[in-house]
Amino acid sequence: MYISRHYDKPLLDIVSATEKPMVACSWRCEPNIFNNVDRVGTTFAPPNAQEGFGVYHHDFKKLEFLEWVDDFVKQSNPLSFRKVEGVSYMMRTKYFINNDPRFAPTSYEDMMQNVIMQLNGYEFVVTTKAMVWHFGARSSHFLGQHDKLVGTSDRQKESERSNFATWMQLWGEPPSYDEVGFIKVTEQMRQRYIKNKELYLS
Repeated sequence: MYISRHYDKPLLDIVSATEKPMVACSWRCEPNIFNNVDRVGTTFAPPNAQEGFGVYHHDFKKLEFLEWVDDFVKQSNPLSFRKVEGVSYMMRTKYFINNDPRFAPTSYEDMMQNVIMQLNGYEFVVTTKAMVWHFGARSSHFLGQHDKLVGTSDRQKESERSNFATWMQLWGEPPSYDEVGFIKVTEQMRQRYIKNKELYLS
């Protein structure tokens, strides 16, 4: 990742404004190479260029990215939503919850973390005031294949299959999302958590 200018101050302002458990999340920018779509919390930038500001750290166009971010923040005026969009956020260390090891090596661990936080009364903000460039997690998907940009590895497919089964065993229903794409906590999930909290705090 590459963080933009003054990245930490907006997040610190949000976290410091309350003593409640608050998760302040940056807005993610990515190269447009993953066959995804723009969504709340993630922007492909610039939208008319496939590789954006760089696919790898050694070819990253740092100054161009910083200038684009300054313009984006001004034009967005700024935007904020109740959501966590992964990659980078700030919170008080006393409120941090580790990823559940049952979802190693990858997939569903962030959703599990977000559900547990919601069930414990955390508040969430994703804001365009703090921006990061996300090169993508290809190294965890394609071990030893750093030139591979798209697709899903067999390792990732197996992890997703296994972790979906673990999710269903814990919650009894697949993930669902609200209008901005933030994972929802259903009444069934809430009741399961209340009845057997220890199971969900491994």
